[in-house]
Amino acid sequence: MPGYTEAQDRRGEPIYIGPQGASIDCQVEAAKATENERGSFDLHITFTDDATEGVKGFAGAHQGELAAFIIDGKVVSSAIIVGTFGKRAKITGTFGRNEAERIVNTLRAR
Repeated sequence: MPGYTEAQDRRGEPIYIGPQGASIDCQVEAAKATENERGSFDLHITFTDDATEGVKGFAGAHQGELAAFIIDGKVVSSAIIVGTFGKRAKITGTFGRNEAERIVNTLRAR
């Protein structure tokens, strides 16, 4: 699709990010996965001080919009931005233990 960037969702299906999409490259200071009350896993991310202002600005500029969390060209989570971001973020979803640990390990390796 001309003008669109192809990525993959968690199942490996192609999705297309439109030219109006905005992105931000976030440097991560720490990441961990914890089991939640539903038995799935949440991702807890701490951004570097340098990345925190960019993350806050991005969230503020895109309130009410769908944001995709992309690692290595694959969408690992997406959600509507409903609040402000800061130095720390929590991504909830239906991550299994192996998937959550893979994502955390990828973030830590960057």
